[in-house]
Amino acid sequence: MKSQFIILVVGIFLSAQLKAQNQMSNWFFSDSIHIIFLEDTIEVNTLPISDSIGWPGYNYNIISNSIGEIQLYSNYRYLYDVYGNIINDIVPIYTAPNIGTSLICPSIQNNEEFYYLYLDNELARLRYCNIKLNYGDSAFFITEEECNVLLDDDTVNYTNRLNVVKHGNGRDWWIINKVHSVSDSLQPFNVRLYNEGGFNDPSYYYTDSILDSYYFQFGQMTVSEQGDLLAMENGDYVKIYKFDRCTGVIIHYCEIQILPGIKGLQSVAFSQNGHYLYVSSEGYDSGDVNGISKIWQFNIGGSSTCEELEASKQLVYEEPESYYGWDISDMLLERNSGRIYFTIIKRGIAPGDDTVTGSQNLHLHAIMEPDLLGELCNVQENVLYLNGFVARAGLPNMPNYALGAWEGSPCDTLNETNSVAEVTSPPFKAYPNPVQDHLYIDNPLPTTCQAVVFNAMGQEVEGFVLQPGGLTVSTTSWPTGIYQLVLESHSRILEKINLVKLE
Repeated sequence: MKSQFIILVVGIFLSAQLKAQNQMSNWFFSDSIHIIFLEDTIEVNTLPISDSIGWPGYNYNIISNSIGEIQLYSNYRYLYDVYGNIINDIVPIYTAPNIGTSLICPSIQNNEEFYYLYLDNELARLRYCNIKLNYGDSAFFITEEECNVLLDDDTVNYTNRLNVVKHGNGRDWWIINKVHSVSDSLQPFNVRLYNEGGFNDPSYYYTDSILDSYYFQFGQMTVSEQGDLLAMENGDYVKIYKFDRCTGVIIHYCEIQILPGIKGLQSVAFSQNGHYLYVSSEGYDSGDVNGISKIWQFNIGGSSTCEELEASKQLVYEEPESYYGWDISDMLLERNSGRIYFTIIKRGIAPGDDTVTGSQNLHLHAIMEPDLLGELCNVQENVLYLNGFVARAGLPNMPNYALGAWEGSPCDTLNETNSVAEVTSPPFKAYPNPVQDHLYIDNPLPTTCQAVVFNAMGQEVEGFVLQPGGLTVSTTSWPTGIYQLVLESHSRILEKINLVKLE
C-alpha cells in the first residue's frame, strides 16, 4: 500500500509539472513561425497575423493552457486569440519593438484572464492591458479603460529587459525590469509584486559596480528555471544576480568581462538544472578578425565565488568560417527536451528582409545537452528546419510558467502542510531591513525566546537569547547576502524573517 501511495504521489506531481510545461509548448516568432514542442515530436507551422503591421519588430509572446492549446499570442502591436482574431483591433497598443519588451502574465484570480505587460514605444515605460474572456461567445476582449494603463506616474524610463518570476508562494508574480540608462551610469532594477491586491508599488535595487553602457542595454535578461538567479549582458560584461522569491530582493553576485574593450555580447541562457550559464557574442561587434560568433559556458553549480565562476569559463562553440557575416542572435530554453535553441541571422540586412537566406536562418540551432559540463553540452548547427520560413532576431519572451512554490520557505504560506511558515501573533519585527551595521529585533512576548540566524546556504551564523522587549545585534561580521532569522520557543517555530545584509 505504501509503494502504491508513493507511485500515486509521484504521478500526480509529474502530471502537474507536465500541465504547467504545456503552457510553454508553443513558440511564436519571426513574423509568423509557430513551433509546437510535444513530448516526442516537433511540428513547425505558421500562425495568422495582421498584414497591416509592416515590420513586426523583434518582440514576440505566446502562452498556452494546461493541455498545450494556444490561448494568446502577440507580435509587437497586436494581440491574437487561438483563431488569429485580433483582440485589440479598436484599442491600439504601441509596444517597443525590441527583444524582451513585453510578456503575457496569467491573472492570479482567474485562469481565463491575462495581463499583457509591455514597455511603450514612446518612453519605454511599463504599461499593461487586462485581457478577459467573454463567457457568452468564448472570445477574449480588452477595453480602453483597462488597456495601455501606466503602472508608474513618474518620469522614470525603462529598458527592454522585462521579465516575471513566480513568488515563493507559487501564486503571485514578481515583475522585474532594469531602469534605462541615458548615459553610462549605474541604474537600478525595478521590482514590483503582483498579488491579490493588484500591482504593488515598485522597489529599486542599486546592485552594480560596473556602469551600465548606454549603447548596450538592449539584449536578453533571463531568469534561471529555479527563479533564484538572473543574468543579462551589457557590452563586454555578463552580469549575474541572486534573486529572493520571498522578498523580491536582488543582490549583485558577479560581473565578468568576457570580451575586454569589445562590445559584442548578445544573449544569455541558463541550463534547465540551473548549474550552467551560456553567453553568446555576435561576430560583427566582437572584434574577431574573422567575424565569428561564439558561445561560452560558466559553471555556476560548481562555483562558490565570483572568482571561481569566472575561472570556469569554457568556449563551447564558435561558428565555422563559412558563417562569416552571420551572427548568433537569441537563445531560449525549451522545457520538454531541456535543449537551448538559438537563432543565427544575416548581418546588416534591413529589418524584415527575408530575401537573404541560408542554412543559418532557415534552421534553429541548439545546445543539445546544456546540463552537461564543457564540450559534453554538444552544440549543433541546423538542428530544426523551419520548413522554408526565415528566422529573424527575437525568440519569444517566455517566463517559466511552470515554476511552483518555494517549498519549505517562509513564504510558502499557501501550503497548509508547511510548518516552516508557521507564524504567531503578535508579530516579531527586525529592522532596518536591509541592514548594514546593527539589527534591532523586537520581542513582543512576555518571555524569552531563542533566535538563530542562518545564511543562504542554511548554515548557522549565530544564535542568542532574545529577552522580552528586544535586542540590538551587531551585523558587521556578516558577509553581504541573504539571511534568515528564526525565532523559537520550546522547540516550536514562532516566526521566520528574511534579512538582507548590505556592505
